[in-house]
Amino acid sequence: MIEQQRVYRIKALDSLLGFLREDLYWDLPEASIDDVSFEWTGLDLNLSEDVNKKLKDGLIRQLQPFVTHQPWGIFVVEFVTREVSIITLRQILRCFVAKRRGARPDLPAWQCENLLFICLYGENGFTFAHFKGDKPYSSRLTTFSWHPGEPVRTVCEFNLPALVYDYTWTLETWVEQWQKAFDVEKVNKDFYKQIARFYYRLTGKEGQKRELVLPYVGDDSGNISIYEEFAVRLIGRSIFCWFLKHKKSANDVPLILPEALSLAAARETTDFYHSMLEPLFFEVMNKRVKERKPLAIPRSEIIPFLNGGLFEPHPNDFYQGAPNYGLKIPDAWFIDFFSLLERYNFTITENSSIDVDVAVDPEMLGRIFENLLAEVVPETGETARKATGSYYTPRAIVDYMVEQSLKQYLLTKTELGEEKIKRLVDYGEYIEGFSSEEKLTAVTALREIKVIDPACGSGAFLMGVLHRMLVVLEKVDPRLELWRAQYLKSLDGIVRQMVEKNISRENWAYIRKLMIIKDSIYGVDIQPIAVEIAKLRCFLSLVVDELVLDNEENRGIEPLPNLEFKFVAANTLIGLPPSVETQGAFGTSEAIKKLKDLRESYLRSFGAEKAQIEKEFRATQRKLFEESLRWKSQNLALSKVAEQLIEWDPFSYESCSWFDPAWMFGIEDGFDIVIANPPYIDSELMVNLGQKDLRETIQRTYTMTKGNWDIYIAFLERGFRVLNRNGVLTFITPDKWISKPFGDALRKATIDNIFCILRSGRGVFESSNVDSIISFFSSTKHNQLKIIDSGHDRFVFKKQIDKSSLKPPFSFDYLFSDHLLILLKIDNMPKKLSDLAGCENACATSDAYKLEPLIKDLSAAFDRTCQLKIVNTGTISKYYPRWGKHEMTYLGHKYLCPIVDRGKFLSLFKKESLL
Repeated sequence: MIEQQRVYRIKALDSLLGFLREDLYWDLPEASIDDVSFEWTGLDLNLSEDVNKKLKDGLIRQLQPFVTHQPWGIFVVEFVTREVSIITLRQILRCFVAKRRGARPDLPAWQCENLLFICLYGENGFTFAHFKGDKPYSSRLTTFSWHPGEPVRTVCEFNLPALVYDYTWTLETWVEQWQKAFDVEKVNKDFYKQIARFYYRLTGKEGQKRELVLPYVGDDSGNISIYEEFAVRLIGRSIFCWFLKHKKSANDVPLILPEALSLAAARETTDFYHSMLEPLFFEVMNKRVKERKPLAIPRSEIIPFLNGGLFEPHPNDFYQGAPNYGLKIPDAWFIDFFSLLERYNFTITENSSIDVDVAVDPEMLGRIFENLLAEVVPETGETARKATGSYYTPRAIVDYMVEQSLKQYLLTKTELGEEKIKRLVDYGEYIEGFSSEEKLTAVTALREIKVIDPACGSGAFLMGVLHRMLVVLEKVDPRLELWRAQYLKSLDGIVRQMVEKNISRENWAYIRKLMIIKDSIYGVDIQPIAVEIAKLRCFLSLVVDELVLDNEENRGIEPLPNLEFKFVAANTLIGLPPSVETQGAFGTSEAIKKLKDLRESYLRSFGAEKAQIEKEFRATQRKLFEESLRWKSQNLALSKVAEQLIEWDPFSYESCSWFDPAWMFGIEDGFDIVIANPPYIDSELMVNLGQKDLRETIQRTYTMTKGNWDIYIAFLERGFRVLNRNGVLTFITPDKWISKPFGDALRKATIDNIFCILRSGRGVFESSNVDSIISFFSSTKHNQLKIIDSGHDRFVFKKQIDKSSLKPPFSFDYLFSDHLLILLKIDNMPKKLSDLAGCENACATSDAYKLEPLIKDLSAAFDRTCQLKIVNTGTISKYYPRWGKHEMTYLGHKYLCPIVDRGKFLSLFKKESLL
């Protein structure tokens, strides 16, 4: 580990060179930068004028090689401002990558992955940057940085030690070792493991003694979830505030001062939770400055009011305007927790799949809480992950699914053409040659888009949609000129006033994000705490793009929107009865109209106005219920639906037993994109978890749930039901449905709609050993089916299949084979195994154990009238049977001639697995 004080002593380029030479053993002579480097000018590299302006003296320096045939190209880039321009680095990258240079083929060239950039800006900090991938415009840029006064433990413990040079290395080892300095996954995994320890200390899990004491809550198993959810909220709010410490004004004043939130504050404050953190959450960040009561929090007047519900007391926060001292959290827990947070570098830059900072970033919140949500469910004793079948989707997978879904949406919605849409949506691509009309077409299409994740978890897909839409909009309308001309006048008074204020500040990113959240993205999850975390991620995404203006009211920070009508806790799979008459009756009801108006007003309300809208919403729901009593004698179905509608309270922290997009979101015509990583729960597990009644209800509701269906089958069908007539549905699921009989109904029903399958393979989900695929469907018909494979962090097109060549029941798994032509020839052979024997599914694990007592070793002549041969992978070879010639091993026992009694087998399993 590098000593932290050693890094803090690096003040400028000369001292950095000394550090690289003395501490990392780089083979550099003791000389100035001019003597150890070659200079490249913007003219040499054909850089644009805008890029040249960002470089000090318009120069880029290349450090002289340590050895002959050095694999690394090492460049020093000095910027004129603190901000390291990603666009600038990508343009420089193109200059030094083979076949990307254009006019200067005589310049030296490297692979993308063999370039290292050292960026600096005076004495204000240093950034090391590295690209991974073979294409300059889409290579993944990873950086790590340090700045004066900020923590450097991650840099000293992880990043810089990996850049040590050892002259005994082979060139291949050198490349491999230095690339480890930019492995953000290692940092993320380590951070999560550490956070989990503090969660376990609060909840008493994983053998820890519970340190959290809640008033009025006993220790019986039925109360475990109260402790768990309190712990998730506490950690979530604390880390959110920790990010706010890194959001600063031009005067370098953070939104939350260290005096209120830091290791030092925790050490100096007795009963830290009640004395500091609880009032910070509920009396400061939840109230406008003029409404706050006197507090002991240092300089609380400079901490902005945030709104959004994030810091509203939950009933199980046990706070009603004053501390409840029955709630106890040891000060030692906060001291240890903040000590952990101060060890890591935090960044408020939102990483994408191709621009990553090796630090704890806002996206890490999702990974933390998706994992914390996977804890014990008291009703079953199983983990929430096992009970809900949920797994966190890796960023690269999210980004690919979002990218392809948006491309398909734009293909359907516009006439821009595939090539231009690709340039719009892809990172790093430029859009020269787009007309004003084409740019307006893109702006209009994205203004109208509606996207839902029906199993949103912590919001990974919806945040992915938000960020990719930003990429497109920043290209076609960088100053919102097209958007303003078309849509500004249509905004209501409060929202319009806020937007105009940010236009005057030229805060384009904040406006775009707010409008996307307001108009385009929607999420549903059955776990209320998951919905709260998804909203938290939206809030943080907005805050990081706010302008902190010390002299303005609330320091220029806009109160966060209320997202209760954007993210809901509900059972996605259970809907309202699909009755045209019912929908028509509600559409004309005055109560229904008022509820819709209240939903619109609620987004930007806060304080007394917010409370009044909540009161009116509940009163209007009550009025609707009273109306339903009169409907009962006229229309029993309508009355039942009204009672269901009244059940939903968007302001509570309870999950609703049903979901309806028209009622909850005001979306009546369906969504343009339905995208999800739905739960993975098979039939056996649902029954074992006590969900038999739910399974039967789902099976009655859906037509594609046949045989031993997994729950994601129902999610796929539900996705189609909420899709509009030109929509795109994109799911990542296990691959079993593309070949197993329980997927027959789904494949037959959607054969016209599926247009792409990507085999993402095993290992996508760290905690799930599942072979997964990504499936792309459209509401419209497609005659071709694309087959794509993945490997080595890349997605590779394999083939395109004419669907007319496929036969019912349309199994897809063999389409990935490299020997497809041979398989098709075999498929056309006149005799098939199915003509000789009944072929069913492979045995479930429980079936395998049920079968074991029936297996015997044949001791006399085989009698086909009363016996069946057992044939498995151990008793059949490519071209001949091995039964009776090679022993079969089955659950630890060996059989040469395994058989079962026909009658006993059929009574136990109904159908033969193989005759």
